[in-house]
Amino acid sequence: MPKISAGTLVKAALLAAFPFLVGINGTEESLHEYLAIVVLLIAVQHLLKQKWWFGMMRFGLRNQPLKLKMTTLLLVSFCCTVISGILISRYAFPAARIKAIQPVILDLHHFFGYTTFFLTFLHVGAHLKARKLFTRMPYLPLFGALFSIPICFLGLGYFDDEGPLFSLLDSLDLFFFETGKPPVLIITEVFLLGFFMICVGLFTEAAVARRRINA
Repeated sequence: MPKISAGTLVKAALLAAFPFLVGINGTEESLHEYLAIVVLLIAVQHLLKQKWWFGMMRFGLRNQPLKLKMTTLLLVSFCCTVISGILISRYAFPAARIKAIQPVILDLHHFFGYTTFFLTFLHVGAHLKARKLFTRMPYLPLFGALFSIPICFLGLGYFDDEGPLFSLLDSLDLFFFETGKPPVLIITEVFLLGFFMICVGLFTEAAVARRRINA
């Protein structure tokens, strides 16, 4: 049985915490803020071990591979999520709370939070060993993605009694913040949406690698 490194466990813990962090109505606001601190500490520890910083500073972002560009975008979105979260905090950082423009900051926090969530799981999918996964279980990612799509769209509330929702942000608010759902259903849907994004990242990276080989 292969040994699991401490770094792998840290990444798994970080990934497992994200759905609970984003599905705030499946938990509580206070838990959301304190869990965010834990995720932030784990993420910083993970980033400090990376070596791509040096390559990016030396060669610039334009000449970097797609995965690195995606990671850079994820990092920017994550920082914006953290900063906006601190400015609306009611439990972890109440002294930093800005009451004057709360609705604006809250909308920004939601937007960057959604972006960070999607990019995180897309990032995970892009870093999977696509060739080994397709060799051993060639149809698993496809079945997983197809299974996740209807669940995700039901959760997003893409169709309701009045027809399609026109605002993506409103749809995401329904998905992550609808209060009528049982907490376990909220967390399950968020996990499935994350798994779907992993599949998208895996297929994207496999397509890029195949194109690079054929070039």
